[in-house]
Amino acid sequence: MPQILFNGKPVEIGVHTTLSDFLQAQGLDHAQVIVEWNGEIVEWNAGEASPMLHSDDRLNVFRIVAGG
Repeated sequence: MPQILFNGKPVEIGVHTTLSDFLQAQGLDHAQVIVEWNGEIVEWNAGEASPMLHSDDRLNVFRIVAGG
């Protein structure tokens, strides 16, 4: 099975797993997080297909927190 690094830890993924599918499986909503994928911040554009994840991809996910 393919494996990615998710927040520094190895995680197995399915062969045809999209970034959106993976986030959903982790209980994360892409509207409430910042995603760094292989060193680049992911821009979410309406109508565009979610990219496929590949073995050895690196994902770092940060929750958006508001406060004062």
